Amino acid sequence: MRPSTSSSYRLKRFFSSRDPDFASALLIYVRFTPPSIRSDSREIAYWIDHVNDTSDDTFYIFGFYRNRQLVGYGQATYFPDEHLYFIDYVTIDEQYRGNVFFEMVEQMRHYLEDAHPEYRYGVTEVMNEPGQNKPSREKRVLARLLKFIGFGVIHAPYFQPRLTPTDCESELSGSLLLYSPTPIKSIRTETYLSILRTIYYELYLPWQTFRTKETSAYKKHLDILYSAVEEEIRKSPTIIVNGYRDFLPPGPRSPVITQHRLVVFSLEALAVIVALTAIMLGLKSYFRLTNTAFAAIYGLALGSFFAVASIVSDKARVMFRELASLAKHFFGKRGVGLLPNDSESEDSSPMHQTDEGS
Repeated sequence: MRPSTSSSYRLKRFFSSRDPDFASALLIYVRFTPPSIRSDSREIAYWIDHVNDTSDDTFYIFGFYRNRQLVGYGQATYFPDEHLYFIDYVTIDEQYRGNVFFEMVEQMRHYLEDAHPEYRYGVTEVMNEPGQNKPSREKRVLARLLKFIGFGVIHAPYFQPRLTPTDCESELSGSLLLYSPTPIKSIRTETYLSILRTIYYELYLPWQTFRTKETSAYKKHLDILYSAVEEEIRKSPTIIVNGYRDFLPPGPRSPVITQHRLVVFSLEALAVIVALTAIMLGLKSYFRLTNTAFAAIYGLALGSFFAVASIVSDKARVMFRELASLAKHFFGKRGVGLLPNDSESEDSSPMHQTDEGS
């Protein structure tokens, strides 16, 4: 009998910085989290011992094990007043990426939901690279992975605040992703602003009390970011959830026209055109029209036929649209090979806080 090659996974919550595996998990976090989104490890060690004593919010630090080997670090916070959990970091040792990401995020999500069954939403963030306003290929694939798990992109601006008042490199643009126990397609603008206030003023701001002299300046920084987002989204009462096309734009649509539909429609159109031609020839003979006049009148009549058919017949309208799509599809292919980077499509891309290497 061949030995089993399946892996076992386990999520463990650390309650104290004195846990024997906490330092090892923190080392994974430090080694594999980009500096632009990485908090000071000393602050994490401080808050795991103190935050739950001074706040109603629940702070979580997790270790993730594959076959008893510690391979990942996770961090999250639950806000009871807002019934909201925020997954801040999912960091995986680069030697163990792949399915580990799905397993770890799913186990974290289930842990938080079992601990807080009254929750309404789960939230995480996908940040752009420093100095970029659009997601990189890796971030687009990360968003795609999170979508498979059940998260949807909130179609609204989001900015990660600076991790410290002077760390300008950590102020990034990106997107928040939302998980709901029941699928939703949109949320109210005020709901998004409430989530934003929670993240900014109940997560990022209290974290700065570690640096008591900088709290006031940091709050002003948060106020600026919040006001910028509020001004932008106040124009609409609702916000789309699953603004996924921003990350993975759909490819060109192939025409759905079939050979049978094309033949039937062509025969019907041909019969009408033959009848129209016969009538026009009869009129030409009766009125003794010149060839130029006949061509002008015949072209006008033919154009009028297609225009009227498009207006009164849904079938004709669909077929004309599909024929145009078919022509565009085939003629467009002739130039595809001339486009730069044609071999790099979005969907073929390999895959902040919650990516496999962050």
